Amino acid sequence: MSNDILGAVATVGGCDIFEAHLAAVSKRTPLGLFTVEKSTLRRTIGKFVTDLSAPSVTAIRVTDGPAKHNASYLIDGLDYAPESKLGLPVRSTDRLQLLMALANAIFELRDVVRLDLALMDSSQLDQLREIGLDDFPAVLIADTQHFSPPDTLYRITRSSPVETPSP
Repeated sequence: MSNDILGAVATVGGCDIFEAHLAAVSKRTPLGLFTVEKSTLRRTIGKFVTDLSAPSVTAIRVTDGPAKHNASYLIDGLDYAPESKLGLPVRSTDRLQLLMALANAIFELRDVVRLDLALMDSSQLDQLREIGLDDFPAVLIADTQHFSPPDTLYRITRSSPVETPSP
């Protein structure tokens, strides 16, 4: 089985500006952050990200490190012995902090309007959660306490979605 983090970033500007920002962000994190072909995401997150083919959307993959291919340790929910050589923090919550910091870094570019991050095991997605960037840490920690990875696509925006009252 493979833990994966796939996603999409929607911008109001061109993808060229975002891809330059993404390259700068990837140099500041111990995680792997890569652009991928949109076609590789269609069968996994495509049912939730309907604008995946839009020119203003960039497809991404987040991994355990620049030379890694998946997020096995990053989102497995396990704590490891202090002498473990993961290349990442040994505490699960500390590794999740890296993912939260990465989301914040992506939103540093004002053109970013939405970040979709799918945290999943074996390319299986069960739900979509729409949250604001400020809510992402608490929601992610709570979700991963029950099951990790949570098989959830997090649709993250700059602010919390406004709930409309029922009539």
